[in-house]
Parts: sequence; structure tokens; C-alpha cells
Amino acid sequence: MYRAGRQSESPGFHLPFGGKLAPEDRRVKLAGIAPWHLVEEDRRANFADSGMGAPAKESRIAPGALIIKERLGTTDEETVARIRENACLQYFPGRHEFLRKDLFDPSMRVRFGKRVRPETLEKINLAIIHSARNRTAPSDDPPAPPPTGAAACGSK
Repeated sequence: MYRAGRQSESPGFHLPFGGKLAPEDRRVKLAGIAPWHLVEEDRRANFADSGMGAPAKESRIAPGALIIKERLGTTDEETVARIRENACLQYFPGRHEFLRKDLFDPSMRVRFGKRVRPETLEKINLAIIHSARNRTAPSDDPPAPPPTGAAACGSK
């Protein structure tokens, strides 16, 4: 069953240990420039809304996981582990709060790859490149030590 995404444009993300997401974090910036409306359009076109069956994962999770996996160059298992451990990596694909549990099973990532059409990923990539050219692009520099203080998400 299809369910539309509901993440706000600003990082109003709940962290159980206090603080807030670091707005300068590259994943928070990338979440702000990614064309999530394209994901919603593609998802809406590919799901029949019969009202039956288990609710589908939120629409940003599949392409978000694919983008994270490719940017980090990790295996499916490592991608799931990194998302579980990092608040900004949970925020990027549409979570509203930090949870210390897997967002999805590693085997789901393979199904995500089949559900997100290549044309949609290409549109997303082109839109991100276009937006990044007009802003400071998120970098893939080596990670800095984890922050000490109110802002979270300093690690890769």
C-alpha cells in the first residue's frame, strides 16, 4: 500500500540524546537539494492504492539507501549498519527521528534497486548535480572526528 512521504524541508529531526542535526552536514545538505518530488511521482505511478496489504516503506527510503550505498561504496550489510548508527544517514532517506534499529533488512536493498526505475534515478542525479552547481556541493572528504556538543552527524 502506497503512503506519501511527510518529511519537512527543515531538519526537525528528533534525537533521543538531545541536540539537533548539524545543518552543515553534507547528508543534511544533500537531503535539502534532492528532488524528492520526483521520487513521490515515480512511486505514486507504480503503486496501486487498493488499501490492502502491508504499508509500503516510505518512498524516500529506497532511492535514499541506493544513494547512500553508492556514495559510501559499501555492501548492503554495511550500508544498513551505517544508517542505523548515524542520525544524518537516517534523516536523508526520510526518517523523522533517530532510532537504534535497522531501517530495513539488507536483502530489501536489492528489491529497492528493482523498484526504483533507472530513469527516475537518472532524473534525481541530474537534478542534484544542477542544484549542487548552484550551491556548495556536499563533499566526500574523509570524516572528521565525531562532534562533541549539541550538533550530531559528524561521522561518515
